[in-house]
Amino acid sequence: MDNKDFEAQLLAGSTPTSGDGSKKLMVDLLHDKFGADELVKIKNFTKKKTGWVYSDRKPVEQGGTFRIEQPNEFTRRVWQGEQKVRVLNPGQTVIVPGWEAYVGLVRFYKQYISENFSGKVGVMMNSPKDQIDFVNQAFVGVYDPNEPEEKVDVKKEVEKDLGLVDEKPKAK
Repeated sequence: MDNKDFEAQLLAGSTPTSGDGSKKLMVDLLHDKFGADELVKIKNFTKKKTGWVYSDRKPVEQGGTFRIEQPNEFTRRVWQGEQKVRVLNPGQTVIVPGWEAYVGLVRFYKQYISENFSGKVGVMMNSPKDQIDFVNQAFVGVYDPNEPEEKVDVKKEVEKDLGLVDEKPKAK
């Protein structure tokens, strides 16, 4: 194969990202939705438990274990924080920092694809349409603690979680 053919083959395999987002990665889609420092609501819309592992970003000065040392201009050491696990049961919604949501949603997407589309994992993993559909189901929105929320009857929610409330509509 001469250089011109090889160059054409390389160009054919590398399509620049178009403005419509057709070649965006999952993380790019998430960055378009929220920032790393925003609070984010994530919902497990599936019928299976999901979860992820993340490192605590709390610095040593605030009681955490994350720290960065830079003894000189050529050396930089990053000490990861303590590993933590977040588990979401089916139907559960959680509010997490955006940086954790990036980790969680990417992990959740990989699990979702592998469990539901076993024969098409490679195709589904890189499908912009499937990624967007997933994000639209799992990402509930950015949470603003200063905005008033719907009033929730905490007692009923606790009783429902404990299985003390019959959620089925009663027959008339």
